[in-house]
Amino acid sequence: MKRVALLLLLLAAAAGCGIEQSSYASILIYQGQEYIGKGLVPQAEYAHAEPVGTVSVKTAPERLPTDELSSNELEAGTEICKADEGTLLAKVNDREYKVFER
Repeated sequence: MKRVALLLLLLAAAAGCGIEQSSYASILIYQGQEYIGKGLVPQAEYAHAEPVGTVSVKTAPERLPTDELSSNELEAGTEICKADEGTLLAKVNDREYKVFER
């Protein structure tokens, strides 16, 4: 009985080792820098934000974006605004921005 349990445990461990998952955080590339997605905020908190462009390419979630204004979360065409030197904002709907920080 102990041998059967040990064999099942080894088989389960071996099967789990063959699964390869790769996932990145929510990333946006701007001026060659990676910005990491944080959370949603009301647009009113960043009334001073200036538009800087739109997302040009959405990569697969498991791929690291590398092109200017590309993202592995945001859809192509999403408006991007700059709040300050280290903070970008993605307009996700009519009321909220998603914050991205360096």
